[in-house]
Amino acid sequence: MAMVETVLGPIAPDAVGVTLAHEHLHVLSDGVPQAFPRLYDRDVMIEAAVRRVNDVAAFGAQTIIDLTVLGLGRDITIFRDVAARTSVNIVAATGAYYFDRLPGYFRQRSVEHLAEQFVLDITEGIAGTDSKAGILKCPTDEPGLTGDNEKLLRAVAQAHVQTGAPISTHTHAATHRGRDQVRVFREEGVDLTRTVIGHCGDTDDLDYLYEM
Repeated sequence: MAMVETVLGPIAPDAVGVTLAHEHLHVLSDGVPQAFPRLYDRDVMIEAAVRRVNDVAAFGAQTIIDLTVLGLGRDITIFRDVAARTSVNIVAATGAYYFDRLPGYFRQRSVEHLAEQFVLDITEGIAGTDSKAGILKCPTDEPGLTGDNEKLLRAVAQAHVQTGAPISTHTHAATHRGRDQVRVFREEGVDLTRTVIGHCGDTDDLDYLYEM
């Protein structure tokens, strides 16, 4: 039986229960906590996250999919600490959240190298921990399918093909950016039945929604 990866280890599918599918325990500016740690109080952040998770648990939520990735300040140690102090399963994501330009390191390297980092998060663990990512995340926003954004989408798609991990995206629904994502994913062989094209609820354009 296929298992579902959470930050505290794999669980059986029948243990997932009611799931909040697009959440963020925190959002940070990448690099700022490392450069200026005085600007962040980790304990306060964890306490606030624990309160919020317990609030949704009281309404029946059993699992949270946290889509905080590179570009949103993902800190797997915060996920793990919150999970250890609550009854809710937390599924972590890998991928990246950049609309137009990737960090310089990845701009100078191949799609395959970027995809490899996502695969390792899924198969070996995130940031030196044994917490494995259970889902992939990428965005396409109003700037559209720039060269770097397409590189990111293709890297996420390739990681999906190699691992089977599902994909959840961010889009700018008003400019129909889901179309770009679907085209790239199809070209890369993604199983679109295991893909969420995000933020479609931000539009009432029924033709676009039916297309998606």
